[in-house]
Amino acid sequence: MAAEFTALTGLPASALSDPKTEGMLAFQSALSLSEHPALLHAKQQVSLAQARRELAAVQSRPNPEISLGLVSDKGGFTAPEEKSLMIGTRIPLGSSAKHQSRILTTQADELAAQASLRKLESSLKARAKATASSVSLFEELKKTAEERAKANQEAFALIQKSFELGETDLPTLLRFEQQAFEAQRLARKATVEHAAKVSDYKQALGILPENTP
Repeated sequence: MAAEFTALTGLPASALSDPKTEGMLAFQSALSLSEHPALLHAKQQVSLAQARRELAAVQSRPNPEISLGLVSDKGGFTAPEEKSLMIGTRIPLGSSAKHQSRILTTQADELAAQASLRKLESSLKARAKATASSVSLFEELKKTAEERAKANQEAFALIQKSFELGETDLPTLLRFEQQAFEAQRLARKATVEHAAKVSDYKQALGILPENTP
């Protein structure tokens, strides 16, 4: 049975068992992307750019600098070497032009980060909607395939009883058996494809795969 299934569908024999779709999301029209890792990262970049712009606005000049140096001095050829520690300070005076340039640069960086965030948010939302629609479509296909498989299996069971009673010939029995197997194959394939679409939808929402023990 497993070998025939693989030959007909091209899927591994493990696909004969229902794929794990526990914890499937309830597909709602309002898609939540607030916890998407890429979106969170983009928001952090906006916050960082905003902080840099605010810092540049209040920091009109660079920070003062302190320098330390060790100086060696020897009075004569035989005199001992004397060392002294030199401490220096540097207070940049800066200029209004440089200050304004830093402000404009940080403002441009903040606007770029905000634009990138909006573009990413729009892209993620479009992908989530597309994958949600795909899930809905394959959900209907899976239900149809399962109903067809159930009907064919019930028909085969009736024909099998009829064959056992001598009311049906062997070719008819084999034909109904083949139809039941084909319908079951399509149902299993539809289930696997639906599970793949669910996985795509979860990835679109930024949900990480769950590790199973």
